[in-house]
Formats: sequence, C-alpha cells, structure tokens
Amino acid sequence: MTESETFEEVIYFNTYLPSDEVSASCDPVAGKARAYSVDLLTGKPADSDLTNPEDRYKELANSGLPPTTSILFPEGSKDALVCVGAECDPLEIGDDKQTTYWRQVR
Repeated sequence: MTESETFEEVIYFNTYLPSDEVSASCDPVAGKARAYSVDLLTGKPADSDLTNPEDRYKELANSGLPPTTSILFPEGSKDALVCVGAECDPLEIGDDKQTTYWRQVR
C-alpha cells in the first residue's frame, strides 16, 4: 500500500489489515496498521536478537491506512529515526557513518 524504504540492509514497509467487524451502518470500520522491518538478505526480523517471524512488525498506534516510512537524520546526531507518520523509533547507525553529498556534473 505504501512504498518501501531500504536502509543498511533492512527493508521498511507498512501494511493495513482490515477489521473483520461488520458495521450496521455505513460507517467505516478501522483496521490495524503494521510497520515491518525485515532483513534484506534473509527476510527475518531486522533485529537479530528476535527470532519469531511476528517480530518483523509492530502494530501502529494509529489505525487505518499507514503513511510511507521516513528515515530522518536529526542534525547533530549520529543516530537516525524511523518514522511512520508521527510514530518514530530510534535507529542506531553507529559512529563509522558519514554524510555524503552527491551532485550531477554535466
């Protein structure tokens, strides 16, 4: 439903699981939104300490269709944030990373 983001061999993507509730009126029934982080090479949870396949995702606090994942780099920080809408989690990227700028030369 949304585009995926890949960073440091981890794929981040979001899904929507519709509710199986039936509404007596025409009101929509909110489902569950999930944010996945999956190892690019193995498909296992991105956190190597986790082994259960369900550890590949977390339920988002906001129901309904989730927005695209964003990876943010706060100025002055060596770490990043993985955000889905207003829900953000820290992403440790280590001290050996550096900012690289690209430009097109014609």
